[in-house]
Amino acid sequence: MLLDKDTRDRVINILKNDSFENIKIHRHYFNKFGKPRHNISLEKLKEIYYQFDKIIAVTKRKSLLGFKYCFIYKISRNTSYKLMFFLDEKPIQLFNALSFGKNAERRLIKKFFGFNW
Repeated sequence: MLLDKDTRDRVINILKNDSFENIKIHRHYFNKFGKPRHNISLEKLKEIYYQFDKIIAVTKRKSLLGFKYCFIYKISRNTSYKLMFFLDEKPIQLFNALSFGKNAERRLIKKFFGFNW
């Protein structure tokens, strides 16, 4: 579910008020060899995390462990990332991180509104 502007701003503030060092990394983030599952290092995640002005959308969905919030960062024209968190946990947990590729807005519109460009 795509969040409205007020809710999106509220959950972004939750991230802004917590430093990356305080976030717990969920075991799902790593593969069975202890490497990042989607080849995004913790250093790269830290760099992406603090670019709150680059967040273009936030989604929320129910999972077995609670609500999962997905923050979509558009870093440049050709680079976007999805960072997924459990915000209801204390401390906040980073569940997963994915490279989202380019055309992030187009993919969001197609997924949530069904339009093709």
